[in-house]
Amino acid sequence: MKNTLIILALLAIACGLFAHPADEIYASYKAASQTLEISFDHKVKDSKEHYIDHVEISLNGKTIITQTARTQNDNTGGSFIYKIPNLQKNDKLEITLTCNKGGKKSTVMALK
Repeated sequence: MKNTLIILALLAIACGLFAHPADEIYASYKAASQTLEISFDHKVKDSKEHYIDHVEISLNGKTIITQTARTQNDNTGGSFIYKIPNLQKNDKLEITLTCNKGGKKSTVMALK
C-alpha cells in the first residue's frame, strides 16, 4: 500500500513536469479596427500534442469570449485576433490562456 502511494505521487509529479502555462502573453487593442491582438510564448516539442487549448477573455469581470483550439501556430507559441467593438477608456480586459497539458497564465490590460 505504501509503495502504491509513493508510485502514484511520483507519477503525479512527473506529469506535472511536462505541463506549463504560456511563458508570456502580449496583448494590444487597436481602437481604429476594434481588434484585440494576442500573442504568446509557449515553447513545446510538438505543437500538435502540447499547445494552448483554451482562451478566455473577460471585460470588466464578465466573460465575453471563450475559444477552444486544437493546436498553436508553431513550437514557440501562437496568436489570436478578436474583434471587440465599443470598448471604452479604462475598460479592463483579462486574458487567460490554458495549456492542454495543464497550467494557466493570465494578464490584465486597462485601455487607455
